[in-house]
Amino acid sequence: MREVYIIVPCYNVENYVEKCINSLLNQTYDNIKIICVNDGSTDDTLTKLLQFKSNKIILINQTNKGPGFARNSGLKYITNYDSYLTFVDSDDWVEEHYVERLVNILESNNSDIAVTENFVIKGDSIPKPFTNYQTKVILSDEAIKLIFSSNIRSVPYSKLFKSALWKNIQFPIDLSAGEDNATLFKPFLLSKSVCVSNYKGYYLNRYEEAKSIMRCSITNKYILSNLKGNLYTYNFLSQNTQSNIFIPIFSHEMIDNFLSLYPRYKYGTEFDLFINEYIKFIKSNKITKAYKPYNFESKTKIILFKIFPPKFYHFIFNCYINVFRRKYRYGVAKL
Repeated sequence: MREVYIIVPCYNVENYVEKCINSLLNQTYDNIKIICVNDGSTDDTLTKLLQFKSNKIILINQTNKGPGFARNSGLKYITNYDSYLTFVDSDDWVEEHYVERLVNILESNNSDIAVTENFVIKGDSIPKPFTNYQTKVILSDEAIKLIFSSNIRSVPYSKLFKSALWKNIQFPIDLSAGEDNATLFKPFLLSKSVCVSNYKGYYLNRYEEAKSIMRCSITNKYILSNLKGNLYTYNFLSQNTQSNIFIPIFSHEMIDNFLSLYPRYKYGTEFDLFINEYIKFIKSNKITKAYKPYNFESKTKIILFKIFPPKFYHFIFNCYINVFRRKYRYGVAKL
């Protein structure tokens, strides 16, 4: 029975962290190590964590440095690389067989990474785990394409990795959002095969009042961080011969992300220079050529962006978003 490391970054989750940690301590798979990283919480999160007395728990207490730094702190405590690794957000929880089933899915398919699905919980109704699942094995190249086309979510939870894949991988520490997108494809690049399953045993907490390390308002800082993360990914792919074949498919996602975020950017801040340079980078590298519109709205966006000055596009779609605010619901995002 291989050891399974579970990294849990925690920030201001006093109302949820007990349920999260209890769900991990109650796992039917016994050989686990839960690495809790309190990232400078200002509520009673640390107090709640200190109440747990178990040799399965490693508690790291640090000043607030963001989700990327918190996960990196947890990665440093992996001492056995002949093991498995998974991540759990501190306001979420898992069913009692979760780790056991992830290990079984991974090992029975002789793969390096297991990708599963999750429930999204918005109210009091809690579905039972989906255990009548099917699994297929794909090569890593196909998995990366699915990540860059958003068919596999670029998030660390609901996945199990061979720990050795993460030996030399770190999350960016200068991003407050989008650090997952700039990181999660890297262990897939190092893998040989990936098993994808529709098993659901992870409960993603979307209670409206939740305010955790994984949620933030879509502000200029949020937009800037996501765009920076996309640049990190693009540059990484460009500089690595093994991975530059994925540039076209990632470029499509990069443009799609920009066309959605840019209208919500508020000009008149210290970030304006970066936004202008980012637009120049997109146009000078002809990244827009990789964009494939998938509906009328996306086709309209790319045409306007190509033909007119960027600020005209910004004005038009900013008005569109404000008029159809109910449709978009851009207030809070799960990263």
